[in-house]
Amino acid sequence: MNSERPIPAPIVYNGLLGEIVKTLEPGTEADPVGVLGSIMTGFSAYIGNKAHLRLGYDRHPILVWAILIGRTSKGKKGSATGAAMYALNMLDKQFYDNETVRGLASGEALVRAVADPSYDEQQEALEAGEELEVGGRMAFVIDPEYGMTMLRSSGGSTLSGHLRNAWDGGNLVNATKKETLKATTPHVAVLGHITPREFRSRMSDRELSGGTYNRYLILHVHQSKLLPPTVKTDEKKLRRLVDKLRVNAEKARQVEEMSFAAEAEKYWNEYLRPQIQEEDPEDEVLEQFTARRDPYTLRLAALYALADGRDVIERDDLNAAHAVYTYSMKSIEFTLQEAAPRLDGVTRRGKSEEWQEALRSALIAAGDEGLPRKELARVVGNNVSASHLDQLLASLPVATKPGRSTGRGGRPPVVTYWVGNDQGDGYV
Repeated sequence: MNSERPIPAPIVYNGLLGEIVKTLEPGTEADPVGVLGSIMTGFSAYIGNKAHLRLGYDRHPILVWAILIGRTSKGKKGSATGAAMYALNMLDKQFYDNETVRGLASGEALVRAVADPSYDEQQEALEAGEELEVGGRMAFVIDPEYGMTMLRSSGGSTLSGHLRNAWDGGNLVNATKKETLKATTPHVAVLGHITPREFRSRMSDRELSGGTYNRYLILHVHQSKLLPPTVKTDEKKLRRLVDKLRVNAEKARQVEEMSFAAEAEKYWNEYLRPQIQEEDPEDEVLEQFTARRDPYTLRLAALYALADGRDVIERDDLNAAHAVYTYSMKSIEFTLQEAAPRLDGVTRRGKSEEWQEALRSALIAAGDEGLPRKELARVVGNNVSASHLDQLLASLPVATKPGRSTGRGGRPPVVTYWVGNDQGDGYV
């Protein structure tokens, strides 16, 4: 199973955020991608809600939410977040001391953490010659027991609705007989920890279809190495990098709408976005997890740019963001694949032979036109992972080529076609 773990592309460690992760890496046993996800989430909370992307009519705050999925002790989830907090506390210890929320007990608790000052509080401030700021309160939620949050959300509480609104950057309102709490355009980033088994067992169809889970980056993490107790981080280099990040964060807090470099916008429209569309998961459950892949990729790209002191998204930002989101997709697939029932050898061989025969018949019938990936997945009833489908196809006499253009621009889809004889018992 270890060899099947997803591995992020090196470009995820691009820019200043990546340099900080690489500087922290020698001093922790945590997975570097877990450290990266933790820093991204914490930094996105710090920069506030002023910087945003405008996608159509939708305003997207530059918020990143992550869930670190790893086995107890071996996943080193806490170590990953601990390493990230070491750097973030260098950035602004007062902020993270005051604005970090531990756990998500309820929807009311979330709203209360970022609620506007009450009328009485505002009046008292005015009488004292002060004026309290209303709206835009920031919070960094670290939830080491995210399994309990999933359980609460699936039970019909207000928590899931408040979480979805918070990711969207909308207002939060919690009304009871005693009081009405309102948070105007709060800026909340959420970082959760959970084991694979908990995640699979607590998944709710209602939350999946409602869009709660696709607001998170799902990052599989595991222990990266064993360290002796005397290994230390290059403190001088780390402080220099964090000092630079602090300067860039102050710039980011003044940024309003993000823009694209001309070359990056063309690259996104003509190449990367069509490529992302082609990467649609074949499994319907995976498809629900990735429904926000376009805006999420752009949020990540914007965060890379802001961390580097820019309000303009460049091509490298897009590629790094795409690599992070691709890793998240692979992490989801890996986590859910582990949940599949383990068949005995005879049953597994029998099913594989059945699926091979179904693929053979479908490909022979398709002829030179071939079949795109989605159609091949449907042939086997969307019952196998992408890697298993690759294994099935590798056992057959097939080849790939560009298919017909969809007419929507971008590259034509890749199709698989039969190159064996008509009886399907070997190559021509």
